Amino acid sequence: RHKQRPPPFDFARMYALDLPLTSMLPTLGVSLAATSPGLVASPLTFISTGYGGAIAAIGAWNMAAKGFDKLPLTASLHNVAMALFGLRLAAFLQLRSQQDSYNSRQEMKDAMGKFSKMGLKARLMMWVPCSALYVMMAAPAFATTGIKAEIPISNPVFAVGLATMIVGGLLEAVSDYQKTALKKKDPKAFGSTGVFRICRHPSYLGEVLFWVGNYIAGLPAMGLDLRYQLLAGTGLMGILSIMTSASKRLIGKQEEKYGKREDWKKYASEVKGALFPKLF
Repeated sequence: RHKQRPPPFDFARMYALDLPLTSMLPTLGVSLAATSPGLVASPLTFISTGYGGAIAAIGAWNMAAKGFDKLPLTASLHNVAMALFGLRLAAFLQLRSQQDSYNSRQEMKDAMGKFSKMGLKARLMMWVPCSALYVMMAAPAFATTGIKAEIPISNPVFAVGLATMIVGGLLEAVSDYQKTALKKKDPKAFGSTGVFRICRHPSYLGEVLFWVGNYIAGLPAMGLDLRYQLLAGTGLMGILSIMTSASKRLIGKQEEKYGKREDWKKYASEVKGALFPKLF
C-alpha cells in the first residue's frame, strides 16, 4: 500500500508562532532599564554604554526567563554571545569616556554640548525608540530561546550565524584595542595597520557582521513567521543604516583631519573600503 508522504516542514507552525509578540514586553522593560541612565546623565548614554548594557541585559534576561536548567545548547550559545558582546562594548565605551584625550576632541565637545541641552521630553523621545530598536535587534535570540522545538547544534544555518557573530565580535574588539593603543602612543595617529588593512573602519564592519550573524542564527527559530521576521528585519536594517551613515560621516572627518598628510594619502590609496573591503 502506498504511504502518503508527510506534508512539507512548516517552520511557521512549528516554531515562532508559539511566541506571541506580547511575550517580548518584559524584554523591552529590560532594555528601557538598561538605557535609563541617559535620562539623568548624558543622553549619549542611550547610544553608547546604554546600548552595550541593553544588549548584555537582554541576553542575560532571555536565559534567566527561560530557566538556565531548561536552556537548549543553541539558545545558551546565542544569548551568551550576545551578552558578552554587549558587556565588552559597554566596558570599552565606559573606559573610553573617562579618557581626557577622547573627551578633549572638538567633535566630542560639540556632541556633549548639544546633548547636555536636551530637556526631559527630548530625552524621552530618544530613550524609548533606542530601547525598542535594541529589542528588535535582539529578536532572533529571543526566538531561539523561546521556541518549543529545540534547534539542534548541528543546524547549518544556526552554525553559520553563530560563527559570524563570533568573528564580528572579535573583529570589533581587536579594532578597538588597536586604535586605543595607537591613540595612547600618538594621539595624532590614525589606524593603518593590522585589521585596518581590511577596511578603514573595521570596528563598524565587526558590528555589522555580529548583527547579520545574529539574524542568521535566529532564522531556524523565526522560520516563516512574518511577525518576527519583520521585527528582526527592522532591527537589522536599523543598525546597518546607523553603521553605514556613521562610516560615511567618519570618512569625511578623517579627510578633513588627515587629508593633507602624505601617510594618509598613501593609506587611502591602498585601503579604499570604508565599511566593507574593496578588492578592486
